[in-house]
Amino acid sequence: MTASAGVSLPRRTVFETSEAELLGQYLRDAYGSNLRTSVVKAEACRHVRTDAGDFAVDEMRLPASFSYSAELPDIIIAESRGGELERRLGQESDRVVAGDVLIFTQPGLDYRGECHGFDARTTTLTTATLALVAGEPVRFTDYRPLSQATAQLWKRTVDYLSQDLLDVPEAAAQPLLRDNAARLLAATALSVFPNNVMHDTRCETAADHPAAASALLRRARAFIDDNAHRDIGLSDIAAAVHVTPRALQYAFRRHLDTTPTAYLRRVRLNHAHAALKAATPASGETVTTVAARWGFLNPGRFAAVYRLAYGRSPSHTLKSW
Repeated sequence: MTASAGVSLPRRTVFETSEAELLGQYLRDAYGSNLRTSVVKAEACRHVRTDAGDFAVDEMRLPASFSYSAELPDIIIAESRGGELERRLGQESDRVVAGDVLIFTQPGLDYRGECHGFDARTTTLTTATLALVAGEPVRFTDYRPLSQATAQLWKRTVDYLSQDLLDVPEAAAQPLLRDNAARLLAATALSVFPNNVMHDTRCETAADHPAAASALLRRARAFIDDNAHRDIGLSDIAAAVHVTPRALQYAFRRHLDTTPTAYLRRVRLNHAHAALKAATPASGETVTTVAARWGFLNPGRFAAVYRLAYGRSPSHTLKSW
């Protein structure tokens, strides 16, 4: 999915056809040359892909009959809206019906099945992004969400990023926002689907020692303070202080009652506050540009968080020249 140099992101592709051969070729182009398809018929098929580099969101309506098989390098998570689809991933078989949310593919496992019409939204995530967020290679241990509530969480997260990032050119053009969106999708996937990282009950006891925890947190906060302007996440912070992401999460929760990423957001909010206070009429700064520079995707949510922290709106601070 990652675009080559000189290609602007996100990139949107709209494909429509009623020809079986063209549909098969397009699916191979979109999902990888090792996807094998046998399309029997296709009628008024439509596929819209928005490629943001480290993730892609596809909206598809495929009133077609075809079989498929592949071993794909990325994770694809599907939200079914209609149609009939039989899927086999490794040794597990599923009948996918409207309303289902499930992991369609996992690297290293053969993926195959038959489709008799399929209306869905899929999100593709790279394994590199998942590993970056988790701090270690990720393997999903079940392909269905932990609960109906977590399935809804996944849908709302993709809705949010589609509407407030991918469909807003000014926001989608910001690399920091796209990178944060990829991390958010990866973190949500890790929370929604059982996996070897988030649902491992092993405890990191080193962070329990008061002196060790104090030194660890001091170094972690210093790294965040010095690098908040960069595209950093949990794994970067953990690497900088030489502990596992799990140990870092544990230390922040136990001793600061927060998380490393929440602390990072607060630091970025402080920087945005300082930028708004320092702005002048000649600078041309707006609340939206300041928010985007510091990784806040939605101006409305930024305003709500800002008001909660500072007791006034960001626009009020900006106009207090």
